[in-house]
Amino acid sequence: MEQEHTIEEWARIIATRIHPRRDTEYEQSVGRECERQFREKLKYAVFEGSIPLIDPVGRSPFTGPSLRVAFRPDGLIQESDLNAWIHASGFRLSEGVWRPFEISEGEKFIEAWMIPAWIADTVQPFPKIPDTSEALVAKVEKKIQQPEPNHYRLEELTDADVDFLSKIWQVVPNFKWPAGNVTMSEFAQYRKVFDSIPNKPAWDIQVHFRDFLGEQRSKYYSVRQQHYRQLDDAIRNGKVRALTRDRLNASKLESAAVIPVEDARLYLAGLGFELLMVPSPNPAGASVPPSSDAATPNQTDMGTAGTNKHLPKLERQKLAILQWLKENDYTPHSLPDRAPGKPGVKSMVKSAMLQNAALFTEASFEKAWESLRGSGSVKGG
Repeated sequence: MEQEHTIEEWARIIATRIHPRRDTEYEQSVGRECERQFREKLKYAVFEGSIPLIDPVGRSPFTGPSLRVAFRPDGLIQESDLNAWIHASGFRLSEGVWRPFEISEGEKFIEAWMIPAWIADTVQPFPKIPDTSEALVAKVEKKIQQPEPNHYRLEELTDADVDFLSKIWQVVPNFKWPAGNVTMSEFAQYRKVFDSIPNKPAWDIQVHFRDFLGEQRSKYYSVRQQHYRQLDDAIRNGKVRALTRDRLNASKLESAAVIPVEDARLYLAGLGFELLMVPSPNPAGASVPPSSDAATPNQTDMGTAGTNKHLPKLERQKLAILQWLKENDYTPHSLPDRAPGKPGVKSMVKSAMLQNAALFTEASFEKAWESLRGSGSVKGG
């Protein structure tokens, strides 16, 4: 029979598989932090609709305002749904390791700053919600006037209340509550409709907004910074060997520091990550050539570049960048400077590439871009 557990229980199970040893106070604290992180990830996955939360009584997925659903403590997640989410997230639960990091065969060093960036991209990626600077509706409650002036009581919406609001709000252009993401400015239309109905209920609505994208972005950079400090401490204490640009022993995590591949492999393994070498079709030091007038097979658009599986991921990323530049009438080795007050070419390429989440992350785009710059395939911009 398929297993099913609450969010709390699954977070505990996952954390135990990743960090089974709890002999010391440090190991216990690491386990608790891992459990906390997975608990938050599971809640957010339910909120964004990646994992259905099952009603233990009705045996069907909960419905209603998304945030209410995500925080139902009695809700159950089935093992098959969890495994599908885990697979999409890149974590192999049975082995207790994340999706491996890939570098081309023959590489001897890894840029040190890439390691914390890789980890952050993997364990705390940016959310799959619209990239908006506006706060989103997180929760709608009933606001009930009390006998005392300026005193109110807040209550959860019942299923009947949700049905009522859904019916009156269907006249709102691009109606999408409660299943979709509604911005603060969009909700003004919902408020207007509610205030104008002839037979208003004996309660008002209280809306709570949250900047989910900003919160997740902050978490991403927090994880990245924590791993940066952790790697810096490891280098300072001699636990990880790093070299400066001049190949002298580094005493800290400098901007141009590199780490030998084997040292990086051991360090990542201790954190539950793999580092794999993948074959490179290019000779050592060769780069993807700048775009030319004739497109080669599988190079007609970013989508096909992203699915050209026989190439290492870094090469596919560089190819996708070069193709985008060509398709948007840019000469890769002579990019224009950024105009004041407008996004530069790199910024535009980055925004386009990050739409392909299967191929790019923030860190991998930066590595691919710098690789193109280093080879001379991209200049200017």
